[in-house]
Amino acid sequence: MSAKNAGIKPVTLEEKEEKIKAKDVKDVLLVAIRIRGNVNKYRNIKKTFEILRLHKANHAVLLKATPSINGLLFKVKDFIAYGIINEDTLAKMLAKRARLNGHKPLDGKSVKKFTGKDSYDDLAAALINFELKYTDIKDICPVFRLHPPRGGFPKGLKVQRSMGGVLGFHGKDINKIVVKMI
Repeated sequence: MSAKNAGIKPVTLEEKEEKIKAKDVKDVLLVAIRIRGNVNKYRNIKKTFEILRLHKANHAVLLKATPSINGLLFKVKDFIAYGIINEDTLAKMLAKRARLNGHKPLDGKSVKKFTGKDSYDDLAAALINFELKYTDIKDICPVFRLHPPRGGFPKGLKVQRSMGGVLGFHGKDINKIVVKMI
C-alpha cells in the first residue's frame, strides 16, 4: 500500500531538516537563554548553571554544540530555552547587548580594535563559522543580559516547547525568542 493510499503524507527534505533533534546537533553555534530563576533548585542543577555561566534569568550565552555541552543543556532543559542562532540575530544581539568589562557597550570602534572585524555582521559571521571564539575576545563579558520578552512567552514560563511553551530545545526557532528579548 502506498503512502498516498494510506492517507500518510510523505515527509519532504525541507520538513526533515526542520525537525532537528537536540542530540543530533554538532558543530554549530548555540544560544542558551535562562528562563527560570534559582529558587529551590537541586545542587547539581545550580552547578550546571555555574558551568554554563547562566547565573540569572534572561541571561544568554553562546556555546559550541559538543556532546558535553549538549549533555549539560539537556540536564537543565526544564529551566532554559536553547537552539541554533543565525547570523542576523547574532549581529543584532552583538550590537545591542554585548558588553565590555565595566559594562561599556561593544561599539564599532571596539569591534575593530579587539577583533579586527569591520562590523557586527563580520563578527557574527566569524563567530558562526568558528573563525573566532566569543570568549577569546579581549575584555568582553561572556554573558548577554537580555530584556524580558516583549509580549511575554506564549504559555508562560513553566511549559515545555513540545506543549507550546518556551522551555527546551527550539532548533532554529530560538531566533524569534532572541529577537523578542533584544
